[in-house]
Amino acid sequence: MKILHVITSLRTGGAEKLMVDLLPRMNETGEIVDLCVFDGVKTPFYDALQQRNVKIYALGSSVYSPLNIWKLYQLMRHYDIVHAHNTACQYYVAIAGLFSYSRLMTTEHNTTNRRRHGLWKPLDRWMYSQYDRIVCISELTLSNLLEHTGSNLKRKCVVVYNGIDVFRFEHHSTEKKPTTNVKTILMVSAFREQKDQMTLIKAMEVLGKGYRLWLAGDGESLLVERCKKYVSDRSMEDRVAFLGVRTDIPSLFQDSDVIVLSSHYEGLSLSSLEGMASGKPFVASDVEGLRDIVGGYGVLFPHEDHEALATEIRHLCENEGYMSEVVGRCQKRARMFDISVMVKRYMDVYKYGEVRDDETKKEDLPHYSIAIRTLGIAGEVFERELKSIAKQTLKPKCVMVYVPDECLGKWKNGRFCQEVYVPVKKGMVAQRALSYDGIDSEYVLLLDDDVELAPDCAERLLRAMTEMEADCVGADTYRNQDMSLWQKMYADVTNFVHPHRDKRWAFKIHRNGSFSYLWKSPDMGERILPAQYVAGPCAMWRKEAIKRLHWEDEVWMDEMEFSYMDDTVESYKLYVNGGKMFLLYDSGVKNLNAKTASGHYRSRATMFYTRARLGFCVWWRTIYEVCGQRYRNNRAVSSEDWSVASVVVAYWLKILWLFFVNIFAGIVYMNVKIPYYYLKGIRDGWRYVHSTKYRNIRSYLIYK
Repeated sequence: MKILHVITSLRTGGAEKLMVDLLPRMNETGEIVDLCVFDGVKTPFYDALQQRNVKIYALGSSVYSPLNIWKLYQLMRHYDIVHAHNTACQYYVAIAGLFSYSRLMTTEHNTTNRRRHGLWKPLDRWMYSQYDRIVCISELTLSNLLEHTGSNLKRKCVVVYNGIDVFRFEHHSTEKKPTTNVKTILMVSAFREQKDQMTLIKAMEVLGKGYRLWLAGDGESLLVERCKKYVSDRSMEDRVAFLGVRTDIPSLFQDSDVIVLSSHYEGLSLSSLEGMASGKPFVASDVEGLRDIVGGYGVLFPHEDHEALATEIRHLCENEGYMSEVVGRCQKRARMFDISVMVKRYMDVYKYGEVRDDETKKEDLPHYSIAIRTLGIAGEVFERELKSIAKQTLKPKCVMVYVPDECLGKWKNGRFCQEVYVPVKKGMVAQRALSYDGIDSEYVLLLDDDVELAPDCAERLLRAMTEMEADCVGADTYRNQDMSLWQKMYADVTNFVHPHRDKRWAFKIHRNGSFSYLWKSPDMGERILPAQYVAGPCAMWRKEAIKRLHWEDEVWMDEMEFSYMDDTVESYKLYVNGGKMFLLYDSGVKNLNAKTASGHYRSRATMFYTRARLGFCVWWRTIYEVCGQRYRNNRAVSSEDWSVASVVVAYWLKILWLFFVNIFAGIVYMNVKIPYYYLKGIRDGWRYVHSTKYRNIRSYLIYK
């Protein structure tokens, strides 16, 4: 998957800090995760992400410029998922998403905000309705959002608690702080309306000269100046320090005695979790968003009650036993929100549309093996594939590479993933129509030599196999739904390959032998859809289903110049014979397209002959003959079954249209023989299917 997060800036703030902690770890899962910022000002957070190789797109300096919508659209069309944070981003991504096929997601970071009154409700309802999933950082955030927008959005919402790198803060907490008579109070937070630094400053008046306060973070200048003026008017400059933006927060925690978060409301504050993990007692306002997290673990004080806050701080600093008890409870609570759990849950939402905490464990999944067909000439592309296999989270039982005899000497066993090279007869179908005697696992992942797998790709496919009790689950290798409008038009005009809106199917085969694909990726909860055929480069198969299909009967295709449509013939055979076949969207497969088998074929004008001849033979075998056999044997019981007459009419209309297309191609390529090659291919295809050799091939409809 390619994922783009969008945020207003990388200045101080919880959502901004979340990007620093979250995105590099998401990249480590094998997905491509980038960031877009409206305000591209360089900050410590910006530098930290660049140092960890996160790609950042800066749109400019104005957060609310309408030009950001156009710039977003230009970016979004290259990504599978676009995830928005903050108000401006949420609205602009929703608008740009009207013209993009990307799936949209957003995170609701607070339990409330300034928009939640009558005037904004209609706009907010429209905006949130554009998103496939809305991630809420707590149950309270979810309930407050639904109260604002209405319960219709509940099906789109999922709760994922924020997380922190607990180890990072616990590690610092083991270091000893130098003894001093002055107690240091620390608050890490941006100066924003939801925060309440003023109450903490007032508490410093009550505590007296034995205490000092550090305020880390910047923000709205008016709020900062108001706090500084209050401190100056009371001559507390020597005890209250405004530290600004800091990147050494763990060290500040270590040098402090008590961590405080004074606030009017919160979502799920990262700084509160970091403070609780730091090994220091944590004190927070008794308000929404903090009450549920801190209550029963840290210390809560009444909202805006500076005297009660001062009392709690003094009690902690003067009672070592009480302080130790609070520290232990806080660290126990923080461990529940480790960022590794958060990353896993976000990736669940991206892949499945929900959090799968109770999903089948890896050790409960059945064994699988990998079988690769290759000509042995893909070079670096093939090496990339083998290296990606070595990184799989679920290791295959064995990796068998089936290579033509004449190419076997180029490769050595076990160079990348303990692969074993097996000599076979050359041919796209012949190298797939095997007994697989060297494989004793129930499931086989069939691969071509030009795909790259995400680390959990095989695991995703195998989970889908077991969940659906399938005979085959294919990967969305070519991602037809994400083609540009021009590419879709070209595929439709030249081969009748077009999108459909029938969500019952990922791919459908039609009367004329062409196929259609779902016009856009389905909703997050529908990532696995039935299919009538799957692409050959990557698919998980039940070994027993492969054996029952007798793919050796289809080696006639290898007699042609190029085995065009071989994957259609192989996988559609499962569908027409009653097998269960599905497509897994966002399966983690990248098509590297080596073109080693088709490069020579594509470079010659006779490709028009080969496509016409094979196209006719494939239609005859998979559509025409099957329809005839079903009607002769009274097996056509569904309203979707086609009559022989209808498939003949459909195919001859296709022939007529493609003849004119080939005339146009002849003009473009300045080769008048192209229409001739096309008609000759149709004629020779007709002759072949009426030959004795073809009639001796076993029927395509094999299940009786």
